[in-house]
Amino acid sequence: MTYFNFRQAVTLLVILGLSSCAPISAKHPRYMLSDQEISYIISNYRNQQDAIHSFVSSGDIVIRGGDGSEFEAAVLIAGTKDPLRIKIEITHFWGRPLVYILISDTAYHIISFPDKRYYEGEIGDRASSMLFRVNVDGDQLWSFGRGFPILMNYNRARCFAENQIALLKEDNEIIQLIDLCPGDSLPCHVFMPEQEIRVSFSDFQNNNDIQYAKKTRLYDQKTEFVLTLNIKEIFFNKDFDPSIFEMEIPQDFERVNNHDVSPDAQ
Repeated sequence: MTYFNFRQAVTLLVILGLSSCAPISAKHPRYMLSDQEISYIISNYRNQQDAIHSFVSSGDIVIRGGDGSEFEAAVLIAGTKDPLRIKIEITHFWGRPLVYILISDTAYHIISFPDKRYYEGEIGDRASSMLFRVNVDGDQLWSFGRGFPILMNYNRARCFAENQIALLKEDNEIIQLIDLCPGDSLPCHVFMPEQEIRVSFSDFQNNNDIQYAKKTRLYDQKTEFVLTLNIKEIFFNKDFDPSIFEMEIPQDFERVNNHDVSPDAQ
């Protein structure tokens, strides 16, 4: 069984209909943002991007397949911005490794321990879409692990709906939609129409003026795959040993490049 094949993973029973009582609170007003407000919010977002050159986060990750199956594991994510490198180590809660993923610029390296395979290729190729099951790139994985969105390259920013910022390309096509959290300017939902990816951020924390969400949810509308990250601990701008980005491939593991991946590898 491989980590990526959720049809063969243990399906957990989900108890539906649970609810909790909460005090009634006043609704926050929703309104159209002015150009000045948009510029101010985007400037703050860019400041958040520029404030981080590295991070290490740990917690747990819940992976839900399109068939409704779920799998939960421990996760450690480390990233550097320049050069862009992201290492994701997914393990059983008792420590046994499941999957190690390394993103280096546009290249990916994956060690799948259950099926004893090592995969490598370029993000965006046919193999990566089958292995990851979500249409993401390095920036979105950085955003997912760091707990705050990265603004895509855009030409103009406009407000077409209440409490929402639309980033447009030169041809006025929307490349990113940002929904603001009620009552403030923090991003609660970010949608990338071209990739059909929606990322949600909640339970924001402030770490020395660095904002991050303790819970991040990434949803792929095409595959209905959902990744939910619950951050328990995170460190920003710390120097760490570059060896963390090394991938030690066991000698008895099969090496598979992007041309050799078949649908059975999911």
